[in-house]
Parts: sequence; structure tokens; C-alpha cells
Amino acid sequence: MKIQVTHNDRTFNVPRMYFVLCQKVKRRADFADLEENHRIRTERHIQSVKEFSRAFRIRSNTFAGHDADKLDPKSIIYIPDILVCQKYKDKSILSESELLLTELAGFIHVKSNPHHPEYWDGNVTFQHWGRDGVDKDHIPDGSKMSYLSMTEMCCDWCAMSQELGGSPLDWFEQNAGKKWHFADEQCLFIRHQLKTAWR
Repeated sequence: MKIQVTHNDRTFNVPRMYFVLCQKVKRRADFADLEENHRIRTERHIQSVKEFSRAFRIRSNTFAGHDADKLDPKSIIYIPDILVCQKYKDKSILSESELLLTELAGFIHVKSNPHHPEYWDGNVTFQHWGRDGVDKDHIPDGSKMSYLSMTEMCCDWCAMSQELGGSPLDWFEQNAGKKWHFADEQCLFIRHQLKTAWR
């Protein structure tokens, strides 16, 4: 059975098991620690996105809502995203059902936040969403992304690179055409934005 939910003005049909698993996660003995680590990590990430946006002289509140759904306890992705933070550290402590929960939450997040290319492509479905966040049968089309959303995406990538290591520009070059599709002029814009922010 599926339950229809609205998240950031988008509607999703979510399996009832999703909510059962969320309740199970809340009963974990280490849930309070996981929740606190998630809050600290997510607030740090949001602050980094804002700091990288300064390279573009954008009003400081332009990306104020960046990843806000990850910090809202009422959000459908709140509990699974707590596990996502753990997955970055050591996914071996997560059960198979908890990993599936993080995948569905990740899908809902990218489909309901315009700084992700998947948001702009109506053909991206969870059915094809892979363990690595890549649609196995369809390359998401980001060609309709606005320039402001692409700039926020670049700031997001810079913040993730700062956290996990590596270069956002190298990551883009390795994934362009495989993880998502952009028009040639968008690729030029993205490269420019990444070079500007990542100094």
C-alpha cells in the first residue's frame, strides 16, 4: 500500500513501509547521537553553501532555504537523512532496509529541490534510481535548470567537496553525461561557477 504525501509542493506515492521503517529508526539506541551529528553536519553544510555563494555577490538570503527539508523534523526525509549522514561515515552499521530508506529519501529530496538536476526532469523515477543515486535507465536532463539553481548546485558541490575531499570541478568532469545531461552552454557556465567559487 502506498500513501500520497506532499513534500516541497511535489506529490509522491510513498510505500507505507517507509513510515514503519522511520519509526523503527527512531527506536534505535543511538538515535539521539545520530540526530545530533546530523544537525551539526547539515548546519555546517548549509553554512558552507552560503559561504561559497559569496563568490557570486548574491544576496545572503538567496539560498536561505538550501536543504531546509533535511533539518525539519516534520519533513518526510528528516529521519532517513539522519541515516544518510551516518552512511557517509560508516554505512556498515545500517541495515539493508535502512539503506533503502536513505535511497528513497534521497530521491524525494532531489525531486523536490531545484538545485538538483533531477528536479527539472519529469522522467526521473525512483523505480530506476540506483544505490549510487544514478538513474540506471535514464540520464536526468538538467537542460531546463535556471542559472540561479545551477549556481546553488555549484555551491552545494563545493560544500560537499570541502566535506568529503576532492575537487568539485573534477567531480563534474567525471560525471557530466553519465549522472546528468546539461547543454553545452550550461556546462561552460557550471565550469565557470565552480572555478569562481572553488578558490
